[in-house]
Amino acid sequence: LSGGMAINDVIRFAKAYVDIFINSENMTKPLSQDDAFALVEIFESTLTRSSSIGEEQDRLLDILCYDAYGLTCSLFLKNAEIDEDLRAIFTDKSLECYNKAIEVIDDFSKKNNCICLWQLLRSYLFNDLAHFYLGVPGDLEQFKTYLASSVEQRKMLYQTFSSMYPDNLFLATKFEQEYIIALSEQCNYMEEGFTKAMFKKNILSKFQRWQKELIYTSSLTDRIKANIDHLK
Repeated sequence: LSGGMAINDVIRFAKAYVDIFINSENMTKPLSQDDAFALVEIFESTLTRSSSIGEEQDRLLDILCYDAYGLTCSLFLKNAEIDEDLRAIFTDKSLECYNKAIEVIDDFSKKNNCICLWQLLRSYLFNDLAHFYLGVPGDLEQFKTYLASSVEQRKMLYQTFSSMYPDNLFLATKFEQEYIIALSEQCNYMEEGFTKAMFKKNILSKFQRWQKELIYTSSLTDRIKANIDHLK
């Protein structure tokens, strides 16, 4: 990192990013006006910063910041009592930030061949956009379109990573689980038919396997805990 100011920019942004999830209780509650306005100020400052941390790092920070900015606006919009003028402003800004993040990803990915990174970022951005459309304008078709895009990116990420790093079973499993999580949500909005039945069978099979692994791991930790409790 080049200089203390650049480091401070990154640290300030990182704290604000975490605060989104803390203040919204992991996105289960709306952000208050005070929290949202404070976060917006930080994200605006980050996007207009004069310091640099290097071209690739700057572009990555911009992508994350646009996504965090859009997510902040979306979570603030969950407040039912917002007046119409403020609602319109935050709706437009949320959509603007998400689309800008995708634009920066599409541009920068042409210069950087880290395929897994772009698939990961796109998967989360498309997911955030999907839930923006579901929650704010209530556009179910746009929601399903972006959710499908998120599912596809997660599937591609799992397949790409598994192919490139066949020995890294731990991360491959995590990416597969991310894909199945998104796929299970998508299934809730699909019409009944062969495709949905096929997906449901796959989801159930993966769930049962991972549940058995979880039960086995839990039994091991329970035995270790019991032994620890008897340690003198």
